[in-house]
Amino acid sequence: MKEALLHWTMVKSGTNGDFFAIASSGSTFVAAGDDISSSNDGINWTIGNPQGANIYSAAWGGGVFVLIGCQISSNKMVILNSSDGMSWNTLLDPFNLGSCSGQAYHICFGNGLFDMGGFVYWGEGEGVLYYFESNDGTSWQQQEIPNWPVGGDPILVARDGPVLAIATPLMLDVPLGPSYQDTLGSSNQLTPTALCVGKGKILIGAWCNNPADTGIWTTTDCGITLNLRVATSSIVRQIAFLGDSFIAVGDNGLILVSDDGVTWTTVPSGTNINLMGVAVGDSRVVIVGEQGTILVSDPLDSIYLSLSFKGTCHGAVLITPPGLLAKKAVTVHFPAGTSITLSARPRLSKGDLLQCKFAGWRGGITGTNPDRKITLLKDLKIMAVFNR
Repeated sequence: MKEALLHWTMVKSGTNGDFFAIASSGSTFVAAGDDISSSNDGINWTIGNPQGANIYSAAWGGGVFVLIGCQISSNKMVILNSSDGMSWNTLLDPFNLGSCSGQAYHICFGNGLFDMGGFVYWGEGEGVLYYFESNDGTSWQQQEIPNWPVGGDPILVARDGPVLAIATPLMLDVPLGPSYQDTLGSSNQLTPTALCVGKGKILIGAWCNNPADTGIWTTTDCGITLNLRVATSSIVRQIAFLGDSFIAVGDNGLILVSDDGVTWTTVPSGTNINLMGVAVGDSRVVIVGEQGTILVSDPLDSIYLSLSFKGTCHGAVLITPPGLLAKKAVTVHFPAGTSITLSARPRLSKGDLLQCKFAGWRGGITGTNPDRKITLLKDLKIMAVFNR
């Protein structure tokens, strides 16, 4: 697991509007919801034209950002696309669905295609699920899955390469994979709130009428066998596959990270605001949430210095750069290849000054020279020892 995913900082977004989704081209982030904001680094944000819409979902692919939402004035579905995250083209109700009141559309990209959840149509005792595909975010083709046994909102979509997963309450399907269709644990009454595909498994964030079963579930056979991997007291709103690991975000500031989708670690977020979306860029991961909340990870290529203390008296270590005087255990991140100097000194505590001495370094460096210059090429754990 990347250490950077364990460290989060809140940055100013410039708005108090709710964000429900975020997408990244690698070099550019677009956060969307009540407002649309863009950033080239995840830290400094520019508020754009909200286009008179509430945005529910966002994706990037094929050189295009695509946002899905509901136009406020007409109460109809709107699709926005942009190559730069600033200037947007608008498609209004392209599928003639009429009112979008209460409908939260979801979109994903993979294998050269955008996929968007649509609706379930019921007639003559059976249901047909409709979803939509596009290779450019502008021209869309309607796809359907017949004999869909249950329906409802939301219709979630997720893709990893050629594998597309679609989920509705109590239902999961992989239309391009094996022809499995199975209820999502009918005894559990799972309502999916997040969907992700990665590392040969489907991950489902789900709310359950039994609170003990609310959390993240996994399946490797399209829902025939489901395993609860972590129970959460808060609803999971999005799960993202980062290529080598997973991250999940949710209500009340929930952040979870995992290397394999099976074992999860809860990470402090520093907020109790509902977190709704997450995206990975070239250098950072960014999380968005309600009330204009934006959290950024440390740079993904960071090298971490973890400094601790031991001994029979008090000491301090000056870390240069950044000029940090550490008097207790601390973890600091640096770009790979940074050269730093560690200067160990006894603390200026009355009664200790003449007796307390630096006894040496342990861990990533050794020796008794109190001034050490090192070049950070990998994560280091270092202990400074001070004794009387």
